[in-house]
Amino acid sequence: MREVSTKGLLHAAVRHGFVAILSGLSVLVWPRPALSNQTAESSCDGLEPLERVTEVYNFEADFSTNVNTDSSTWSYRTQQDSLVRDGVYDLLGEYNGSYYGFPAWNPVPTDELDPAYTCITKNTMGHDLTSPFFLPNGHSAIVPPGVSAFATDQGLAVVSWLSPRAGDIRLSYLFNHVDRRNNGGGGGVNWYVDRGSATGEIDQGYVHLNSTPLKSTNLTVTAGERINFVLDCDVFMNNDWVRLYAEIAYTDSPPPPPPPPILYVDAGSTNPVAPYEAWETAAARIQDAIDAALDGATVLVADGVYDEGGAAVHGGPSNRVAIVKRLHVRSVHGADSTVIRGVGPVGADAMRCAYVSSNAVLEGFTLTGGRTWLIGSPTTETSGGGALCEPGGVLSACIVSGNAAFAYGGGVSGGALANCLVVSNSAYYGGGLFGTAGEHCTVADNTATAGGGGAHNSSLVNGIVYFNASLVGEQDCVNVSFDGGCSPGGEGVLTDNPRFVDRPAGNYRLAFGSPCIDAGRDASLDSDLDANPRPQPARYGGTPLRDLGAYEFSPAGRYVSATGGNIPPYASWQHAATNVQAALDISGDGDLILARDGTYRVGRELQLTNAVTLAALSGGAVIDADGSGRVARLSHPGAVLDGFTLRNGSVGDRGAGVLVENGATVRNLVVENCRALELGSRGGGIFLTGGSRAEDCLVT
Repeated sequence: MREVSTKGLLHAAVRHGFVAILSGLSVLVWPRPALSNQTAESSCDGLEPLERVTEVYNFEADFSTNVNTDSSTWSYRTQQDSLVRDGVYDLLGEYNGSYYGFPAWNPVPTDELDPAYTCITKNTMGHDLTSPFFLPNGHSAIVPPGVSAFATDQGLAVVSWLSPRAGDIRLSYLFNHVDRRNNGGGGGVNWYVDRGSATGEIDQGYVHLNSTPLKSTNLTVTAGERINFVLDCDVFMNNDWVRLYAEIAYTDSPPPPPPPPILYVDAGSTNPVAPYEAWETAAARIQDAIDAALDGATVLVADGVYDEGGAAVHGGPSNRVAIVKRLHVRSVHGADSTVIRGVGPVGADAMRCAYVSSNAVLEGFTLTGGRTWLIGSPTTETSGGGALCEPGGVLSACIVSGNAAFAYGGGVSGGALANCLVVSNSAYYGGGLFGTAGEHCTVADNTATAGGGGAHNSSLVNGIVYFNASLVGEQDCVNVSFDGGCSPGGEGVLTDNPRFVDRPAGNYRLAFGSPCIDAGRDASLDSDLDANPRPQPARYGGTPLRDLGAYEFSPAGRYVSATGGNIPPYASWQHAATNVQAALDISGDGDLILARDGTYRVGRELQLTNAVTLAALSGGAVIDADGSGRVARLSHPGAVLDGFTLRNGSVGDRGAGVLVENGATVRNLVVENCRALELGSRGGGIFLTGGSRAEDCLVT
C-alpha cells in the first residue's frame, strides 16, 4: 500500500491556548548513554577549563557502585602479570569490600596484604577526607597490586573506557599521587594510556608526588574500541595511592537517531500478527497496534471504518481508540477515507471515539457516533463525546461529527486541534468544543443546552464558529478568545456569514466570495484539512494571505500529483489524479487543474477541449509522450497550458510538442526533443493556428 505523507502539524504554541501545540509528535527524546556532562571546571579542581560539549564521559562523575561488566562504558580491572599489557584484563569483583571505610571494587579475597590486591574506589562521603589519608570529595583512588603488600611487580590496575560509537574525541587525563597518611611519602608507579593494548600506546609516564598538569589529545575512535588507563607498581611503595582523572568528550555531531518505528493497521487485514510491522501482518483494530507500540512510534492506518476494539482509561467509559503513550496515530489518506466510530446512546454502555493523552497525536480521521456516560466525573467520564484530550494531546486534520457528551464538549473536550472540522455535536456546555485550543478550525451546526453551542472556555486562532445553537445563553461562543476569526458571538472578529460551499450537504469549504478568504492572521500551519498548501498563492498578486477555518479556498477544481490517491473528483492533493488526462476528462469550463512536480507519461495526446487551465505548480512538471505521438492539443479558445516541460513528441505533420488551435494559449513551456517527421512538416515543437498564442516558451 502506498503511503501519503500529511504535512502541516502545528509549529508553535497557540497564542491564547490552554496548551502548547508542538510540531508533529512534540519533541522526541531518544535514549542516550549515561553521560556526566561535566567539564574540567566542575570535575577537576584547579585545571584549565575545557570546552563544554554535549557528549562527555568522565571517570569520576560516571563512577558506578553496582555495574562492572564487559559492556559497561567504564569498567574496573586488574592484571596479575605486570609484564603483559595486552588489553585483556580481569574484571574486579563485587563492590562489597572496603578500604579505610570506603566501599571499593576489589578482587576476592579483599585483603590488602595480598600482593595481588587491587582497589578502585571513590570518596562518596560528601566531604574531603584528611585522615588516615587525604582525598577530596568526589575524587577516585586506585591502589595497584603491591602497594599495600610492600611488594613489587605484582600486576596492573586498569580503568577501561568502551567507546559507544565511532567519532572524533578529545581525551583528557592526569595521574596524581595521593598520600594516604598525608606525610609526604614517596612511591613508584608507572602509568600508561593505550588503545586496547600496549601496541596501541597513546602516552606513558611516572606518578609524581606533586600535582601534574592535565594532558589532552584528539583521537578518532571506532564503535566498541577501548581506551585503557593502566597503573603499574614497579618499586616498593609504603603508603601511596593514585588518583586518576579521565574524561572523553566527543567533538563531532552524534549520528542522527534511528527513524521511529511504524506499526500498520488495516480494517481488512486477514493476517494480523504482532508487532504489526508490515501491511501484510497489519492489525485489524487500531487499539491492538497502539497496545503493541513503544513510545515514539507511528501507527499508520489504512482506509476503512474502525468500529471494533477499544480500551477504558481512568475507570471511565471505553474508548474506541485510547492513546496513552507518546504516539503519532495517523491515517494514510485522511479523514474522508478513515472513520473511527463510537457507540451510543449516552449512558452506561456508551463508547467515546478517542482518548488522546499528553504528547500524543491523532491525525486524519473522522470521529463519529461517540458518546459518554450519563453519570460520573465531568473531567473523565461525562465529557468529550468525540474525543477527550489531555493537555498536550493533539487532534490534527480530523472531522469530528455526530457525537454527544452529557456534560462538556460534545465534539472535543480539552487538548489542542489543528485543521479540524467540528460539526453536528451536542453537550450541556460547549456542543462543539470545551476547554480546547485550536488553530484553523471550523466549528458549525453544534448544539448546547446551557450555552456555547459552538465553543465554551476555548481559544481559537483563525477559527470559524458559526451556525451553532444553544437552548440557553450564547448560541455560538462562551468565554472564547479569538486571534483572527469569524463568529457572530466573537469579539474583534468578522461577523458576516462565512459562506460555505454547501452547508446542507456537509460541505464546509469556503465558497467563492466568502469574507473568510484572505482574512486570517499569520500562523504556523502550512496545509489545510484537504492537505492543500496554506496559504494559497495570491490570486491578484501581492502577499499570499491565510483564509479562516479548516479549509483554504482554492480556485483549483482538480489536482494532479504522481503520489496522489487517484480518487475522483481529484479535489485535493490527497486525492489527486495520477493521470493528467483523467483530471481533464471530468473538468468543465473555468476549471483550474494544478499539477505538482513529476513526470507524467501519456500514451496518447492530451486534449484540452474546453475552457480549462492546466498549470504546473512549479517548474518541475514534465509531460512525456515517449515518442508515441503528439504531447498535447488545445482546441478551445479558452484553453490554457502553462508551465510544463513537454518532451519526446513525434507526429508526421505538425506540432509534435503541442498543437494550439482556435485561439488557445500556451505559456511558460519548455518543449524538448519533439519532431514532426514528414517532408514539409512544420512546427515540430509548437504549431499555432487560428489566432492562438505562445508566451514565454522555449523550444529546444
